[in-house]
Amino acid sequence: MTMKTDASVTAMFTPVGKPVEIGRFLVPFRGLWTQFERRGWASEYWPGQVIQDFSTFDSVVGGTVKDEVALQLDKMREMGVNAITIELRTADPVFISGGFVPPGCNIPPVLGFRWPQPTQTELANLPVFLDLVRQKGMRVILGFTDTHMEEQPPTNSQAWLGAILNIVKNHPAVNLVLFNGTTHLVDTDGNGTGDACGVPAEPPLWLGPASAPANYVRWAIGYALSLGIPSRKLSAEAVVGDFFLDSQPAAGPDATDRHLWSPIVVLKKIFDDLGIPDRERTYALSFYEHFKCSTARNLPCGPDVEPHTWADQTLQAVLATVGKGNGARIVAGEMGVLPPVTSAWPAERALESLVALMEKHGVDGGGYWHWVNIDNAEDLDPGKADAVKRRGTQFVYNPVQKEVMDMGGFHLVAIPNGSFESDANLDTVPDEWTIDGSGTANRYFLAGEAGQPVVPSRGQNVLRLTTGNGADARIIASSAILEASPNTAYTTTANLRFAWSGDSTSGSCSATRPHVFVTIRYLKSDGLPSGIRDQDLFPLCQEHSAPGFQTFPFQYTTPSDATSVRIVLGATRNGFSAPITFDVDHLR
Repeated sequence: MTMKTDASVTAMFTPVGKPVEIGRFLVPFRGLWTQFERRGWASEYWPGQVIQDFSTFDSVVGGTVKDEVALQLDKMREMGVNAITIELRTADPVFISGGFVPPGCNIPPVLGFRWPQPTQTELANLPVFLDLVRQKGMRVILGFTDTHMEEQPPTNSQAWLGAILNIVKNHPAVNLVLFNGTTHLVDTDGNGTGDACGVPAEPPLWLGPASAPANYVRWAIGYALSLGIPSRKLSAEAVVGDFFLDSQPAAGPDATDRHLWSPIVVLKKIFDDLGIPDRERTYALSFYEHFKCSTARNLPCGPDVEPHTWADQTLQAVLATVGKGNGARIVAGEMGVLPPVTSAWPAERALESLVALMEKHGVDGGGYWHWVNIDNAEDLDPGKADAVKRRGTQFVYNPVQKEVMDMGGFHLVAIPNGSFESDANLDTVPDEWTIDGSGTANRYFLAGEAGQPVVPSRGQNVLRLTTGNGADARIIASSAILEASPNTAYTTTANLRFAWSGDSTSGSCSATRPHVFVTIRYLKSDGLPSGIRDQDLFPLCQEHSAPGFQTFPFQYTTPSDATSVRIVLGATRNGFSAPITFDVDHLR
């Protein structure tokens, strides 16, 4: 039996007297990298703008910015999201059109907080924003992106960070602070002088432990420690899985020993230098899936490795570097799929893969990139990873939203043989499942199909149900009985494949039409059906069908007298002219 626990959730989110619930989250940290949308406008909101205008009425959305942020947080929370990542940059006092060029490298005011001294409005509104996030039962990763990492002594950086950190350091919604950024100028031609603007993003720890960015991160963590912030809440994002960086090629004078470094190795060295014990460390990752050799640049690379396997190898390498089982926390401040994105590995497949691998390796999870695009043009760019929400006044979602719901959901205890891999009796009927009805049910070797399984974590086999020849034929497969708790909201997810055409009936999908289904049956402690509600039926009809596998998260709440459930999978013709085939995989 697995109790409902989430080690990274603080006591403020645990209602007093609430009984412990039976089940599991796939990962503790179920987040989104977040920019909020100014719904009804072609762009915005920018990160700094949200805080600066937090209490301002916005005629575009018909309410205050705070009201709009609250609504969007509610929508995220409905998906099970319990954390967001927010970035704030060191911003200049004015916007200069086309100004992100040397030597000024203008950062517009709306992208962060005023450098080197945040405004009183920014400092006053930030804790109010954090209060709202906490009120919604969520936490925040705050990414502070400083584009002046070269400054020595770091007088202005200390003024900027100090003003902010002293405001947020004791706020219960703050889960992690990231010291990201870059030097103001970078050397791209190797002559030792800055000739381009530094990119405001993950710190270039690949320049090595003695580089200006590494020295800044070391100083910033030490400074935050001096303010009383626990070391476990302090980190910087380390890019992982980049073949070019991890190969440590030769580099210019900005790089330690004139070669590049693995960023996670440098982050570990920073923690070592600061004397922070393993159990008090948090390693923050920037983790984007891609083919191994897509980041090789000019280096020889081969054989290539597909994204899921390369991500698995990347996590293994991270654990080999930072240590496994030593109490250190690993979380992705941002994660997703590296652009340019292709239909072969879209955002939804990458997130499904990442969550499965993080659960496998005991990683805390992370913030999917991202909630919504910053402008309408990004929604139309096929090379960019899908955001969860499509821009617009309505809440319309991309397919990756189903994976966010899966990541965010509270699941039953592990479903026995939920990927249908086990067949000890060699009779092709999956272990732990009981078959009934008219038709056939067997383990189908999915890996025998070209390109399958799309995500390797699903396993090599599926359950294939095919109705019999009779017009009213119905075939079902029933799971073992699974322990559950009463009055508990669960998510059970499956990857399903089914397709047919020719159903002439109309109206909403119902049990009277030809359909496939997932049913959750509720049982009392005596094994009899619940007296309140014996089941929830989730029918899927012709309009839901597609030639490939789709992710379906099913959400339900157990009745107050239920102590266990049984999952029933099936297909029924209901007069349809041909047998229906239903493939089921990776129940979780």
